[in-house]
Amino acid sequence: MKVWQKYSVGTPSTRPNWTEPDCQSFDAVSHVTHISSALAIIRQKTIRPQLVYDESILNKRRILVTWTSPNYWNRGFRYGNVSFDFNWKKLVDDKRFYWVEVMDYNPVACRILITDNNYDADPELEAYDPTNGDGPWWWNTEEDVHYRNGNICLEIMLECEFSTESWEKLTFVKHHDSYCCIDAVTCSDKGQDHFDAGARFIAAVISEDIDISGIKVIDSDVRDAWSTLAMSLTANGYTGGVTSGDEASYPLAKSVAFAHHQKRKHEQNILSRLFRSPADLETALHRLVAEKFPNTRLGDSRFTPLVDT
Repeated sequence: MKVWQKYSVGTPSTRPNWTEPDCQSFDAVSHVTHISSALAIIRQKTIRPQLVYDESILNKRRILVTWTSPNYWNRGFRYGNVSFDFNWKKLVDDKRFYWVEVMDYNPVACRILITDNNYDADPELEAYDPTNGDGPWWWNTEEDVHYRNGNICLEIMLECEFSTESWEKLTFVKHHDSYCCIDAVTCSDKGQDHFDAGARFIAAVISEDIDISGIKVIDSDVRDAWSTLAMSLTANGYTGGVTSGDEASYPLAKSVAFAHHQKRKHEQNILSRLFRSPADLETALHRLVAEKFPNTRLGDSRFTPLVDT
């Protein structure tokens, strides 16, 4: 009996509007990371594979992998807030598949290596045939549908580099309240929902003038992020003279955005009050966001103060 048979995909549901937990179809996988890492990826326009450092059998090999998974964690991701999504069928085309291991996590994590390289001579890597339907990933070739066992965590280790052109889209997700793959003790992003994450992300993009051309960001995510950023602006105490039409409005608005990205609320409020009014600040910020996300329907925005400090 193969190790993976214990975690095999079940039978597709025959009931209308119902999906069996152990037999879920999927057509995409994602690489989820923290905001700072996501910004670095966007700057370099590629996701570079890295060595495996945990208890994996690959930690003593010079195999570089990019971690992806089809799992969506409703309670939050321990990997961060930014998800780079990929077309699964394109990833597996003409590749080799190897069973790596199962990790005793909660839930258990089954790991499969997808690569262009031949590791048939490696005694610890066993060729995995997804078309057999006896493991956590089943490729039903008759219908060309891929299924996974949703009761476990399926971790796909891809031995390749991903350039900007290979990304299907970028989305925002919730960070888990308690767990973090980097440091559960010091991570300041724990519990951060996708609204706040999106606001911090677009604040970084406009304040640091990051080139995101060619990257598809979900329209609704940008609009939610913009609304969250706008609602974070202080509502009172505006004593400055900078208007949205002044030359200084853009660099000042970028400074406000940078403070928001860095979670420096007091500094954000001080800089905000250098504008003549909340509307002037919001207008300047709105223009900066619209310039960076030209294909997003931000629409007309009205300032709705939530912070009265």
